[in-house]
Amino acid sequence: MLIGIFICTFNRNKQLINLLNSILISLEKFKNECPDSEVHVEINIIDNSVDKHAYSAIKYYNKFQNIFYYNETKRGISFARNKAIAIAKEKKLDYMIFLDDDEIVSEQWFFELIKKVKKYPNKIISGPVVRSYEEGIDEWVKASRLWERKNFEDECTLDFCGTGNVCIPLAILLETNQIFDIEFAKSGGEDTKFFYELVKKGYKIIWCRQAIVYEPLVKERATIKYLIRNEFRNGANYTRLRFVYEDNRKSYKIIGFLKALVHIVVSLLLVFPAVFMGRKFLIKNILRFSKGLGQMCGLFNISINHY
Repeated sequence: MLIGIFICTFNRNKQLINLLNSILISLEKFKNECPDSEVHVEINIIDNSVDKHAYSAIKYYNKFQNIFYYNETKRGISFARNKAIAIAKEKKLDYMIFLDDDEIVSEQWFFELIKKVKKYPNKIISGPVVRSYEEGIDEWVKASRLWERKNFEDECTLDFCGTGNVCIPLAILLETNQIFDIEFAKSGGEDTKFFYELVKKGYKIIWCRQAIVYEPLVKERATIKYLIRNEFRNGANYTRLRFVYEDNRKSYKIIGFLKALVHIVVSLLLVFPAVFMGRKFLIKNILRFSKGLGQMCGLFNISINHY
């Protein structure tokens, strides 16, 4: 079984090194626990910077023969991910795994992921991205849990997933020629659209609760401003995505506008009581407003760049 781990990166050398170190630890643990396994793994770095910024960060790893560097100069996450797919096909891999460059995998991550892959060899396997916190993050940020992602019951099926922790059989990509939409290259949401389309074509996404990766929250993102911007972008991208698949787009535009308006109106009505109900409730109300505004803008194909 040939497996390629793909990491698309842009100017995050420190985080990339942390991720690579954690992957090597997880692979070594798998090797020790399954010494007779016929699973062969390689790591592929797709650098999306013009100046090959990440190359200097991985020079130390040149002695590891299973780590390869590639450069994609077209700016945008979709271009980097599509290059990864092309490389996986060219190398005739059996599976490709996507990880984000600011994550850290758990020691048991690869073992648990492969266990699920062997159980469901023809399915897409996705796992949790658990929030961790850098030193110096305010306690209220941790307690609020506003920066945390959803987790699901093990082996449930999903309507879509992201590329932060996912394993895809190459057979699916060879059958469908599925790629990441370049219209979402800078706004993000390309991964949601990618997997949503595969599910619509009949493929299954299985959740692997035990294959955990961590995403440290850095101080720059531990702000209300970041949450507001992120909620706006998610609202806009969701509406843009849904709009593509609606048969009656005029009708959806009206319904979508009304739904977005409800979010905005409700949040405005709750402004005064929110002031007296604590910081978390107030922030969630602001995020409701931002989401509604994003959904409304998304109806007119307006979003904000994330990459």
